[in-house]
Amino acid sequence: MRQQALGMIETVGLSTAVTVADAAVKAANVSLLGYELSRGGGMVLVKVAGDVGAVKAAVEAGKAAAAGVGQVYAVQVIPRPHTEIASLVYSRATVGLPSSASSGSGKEQHDAGESKPVTDPPENSAGKEVPETAESAGSAEAAVETREAAGEESADGTQTRTISCNLCGDPACPRNKGEARNNCLHYGKTSEESEET
Repeated sequence: MRQQALGMIETVGLSTAVTVADAAVKAANVSLLGYELSRGGGMVLVKVAGDVGAVKAAVEAGKAAAAGVGQVYAVQVIPRPHTEIASLVYSRATVGLPSSASSGSGKEQHDAGESKPVTDPPENSAGKEVPETAESAGSAEAAVETREAAGEESADGTQTRTISCNLCGDPACPRNKGEARNNCLHYGKTSEESEET
């Protein structure tokens, strides 16, 4: 965090957070560190870093932009955060950080301009895909077994059903990804109850 300011904007809703992040990055020379989802309430924390004046301007611009879209719950600017809180800022819960920054000691500086190239699946010299390894073949077999156990019919005549709920993973759950959590069959159950079923 080498003498940079940290700006945090907590919003209600992901669309508001995206609007805040967009306005903050456009308004000043700051780097977007990422966002964190809270557990309940639909709150999202957007984190930016940069020079003190730039972070203050970015936070104010984000706050103003959010007024038309949703609600800002809290705003905080820390001018020169101590290096000990780096593990809180660069945590695993922060979406948008590369895995090296969140799994490291927390004292390294995250460079927002640094990106990793996207690689295509490996191909041999003839332009054909390389055959599956044992690990990927095993995961494909597990996916087929999961589909067979779920109950829908696939191309080879076996029964499969896609899992649409990303919370519980239960094929019988009527909830689709993106719908309210209370539509989930397992919503509100404790972890002990869900392990028994």
